[in-house]
Amino acid sequence: MPTQARAFFNSLSLGLPSLNGLMLVLSAKTGLTEAVLLDNEYMTAVRTAAAGAVAARWLARQDSKRVAIIGAGEQARLQLRALTLVRDIEEAVVWAQTEAAAHVYAAEMADGLGVHCSVAPDVCRGLSNVEIAITTMPSHEPLVKASDVRPGLQITAMGSDAEHKNEVRLGLIAAARYICDRLSQTRVLAELRHGRGGERCCIRGAGRRHYWAWHRPDERRGT
Repeated sequence: MPTQARAFFNSLSLGLPSLNGLMLVLSAKTGLTEAVLLDNEYMTAVRTAAAGAVAARWLARQDSKRVAIIGAGEQARLQLRALTLVRDIEEAVVWAQTEAAAHVYAAEMADGLGVHCSVAPDVCRGLSNVEIAITTMPSHEPLVKASDVRPGLQITAMGSDAEHKNEVRLGLIAAARYICDRLSQTRVLAELRHGRGGERCCIRGAGRRHYWAWHRPDERRGT
């Protein structure tokens, strides 16, 4: 490790405040540290938005023009910006916990992206006439259920990144084709963690069908 980087890491143990968003740039040839980046998690946020755009590129309908955004924070802004790089979005509708935040978001996105952006009175009506939906809320209770959506809708659910968060009701996942980057992680940190009672979820992947019995989350029944 270069002397400057070693000195920096040593300084972290001297009672300085913890720093979020610490990233290292390593040489592909030598493995040595080339730079230490303190971005306050901005690059992580951009990466998450880019992953959402990749999902939409491969999973959403090619003619998708309308998107619903659930949430009005930083990730809601980045996700919509990234989505416009892979789909010709003409209209967006946003729902947030506070109407004022939703109106600020709508005005900002309309000015910055040139898309018509309106505010939905509730999640159900926000999802009623779109081809893509993006959930970006740190919600403790499911916001989207099966009766809220129609066939052909692609949902990017990225807000459930901790054990206590849950945006999508399990019944919707059971009724849809569910795709995740890593099933083992999703069962611990995302929607699949929140199965209740005797609910079952059918997950398709790698040419096989898996049935999960949620009254015993650690047990898999059938293949």
